[in-house]
Order: sequence, then structure tokens, then C-alpha cells
Amino acid sequence: MTYYKEQREKMKLSQASLAERVGISVQALQRIEMGAVLPSPQIWFRLNNVLSGRVRCDLNEYRWNGEKLYDLRVSLHITQKTLARQLSTTDAHISKWENGAQPRLTFLTRLCEQTGTRLDYFFDMPEEKAN
Repeated sequence: MTYYKEQREKMKLSQASLAERVGISVQALQRIEMGAVLPSPQIWFRLNNVLSGRVRCDLNEYRWNGEKLYDLRVSLHITQKTLARQLSTTDAHISKWENGAQPRLTFLTRLCEQTGTRLDYFFDMPEEKAN
């Protein structure tokens, strides 16, 4: 039994109920619960909210892609210094993130809010696990 299924059952939620609350299909939830796939960061956040913060963070399974941050920043015509100011950090941090260091979750959240971008945009998703 996976962690997600265990938490769902503790809350006495059916798969259909949890899937509806998270905004995914029952089949997608089944695959997550079986461990066949990992949820995207966006789905992970929704699961986390519905399961009241009881879901462990699986973001380590995803690979941060700093080039996407660089490309987005350039397309928005803003400097590292400007973005840093918007995120309450330093331009040195922005540089590190663009070169592959993954920001902490609090900065990722601010980054998405400031740029109007979904969290999963910045990550390379892992290949689906074999059944």
C-alpha cells in the first residue's frame, strides 16, 4: 500500500471522492496509489491540500531545470536582480537556480505566483515506472 492510499483510507475517502477533489481521474489516482507514476508537482500540491498536509514531498523525484527559469526570465524581459527583488532573495540565488540548483519550496511558490507559471513547468518529469 502506498503512502497516498494509506492517507486516503485514514481520512475515509473513496478513490472517486479524492480524485474529484484533486481534479484528476480515478484511473490517474489508481496509478499514483499503485506507485506506477508519481504525481506532477501541481497534483502533489492538490493531494497535499486535500489530505491536510499528510502527504510526503516527492519533489526530489523530479529534476529541476534551471534553463526553463532562464528562458522564462528572458522572455519576460527582466534581469536577475529584478526577479530577485520580486522573490525577496538575491540575484546570486537566481543565478544558482538558473545554473541547476533547485530553489526551496517557498521560493518556488513565489516564483510561480510572480510569473504566472505552473510549478511543473520548471521540472523535468521522470519517465513512468514500469508496471
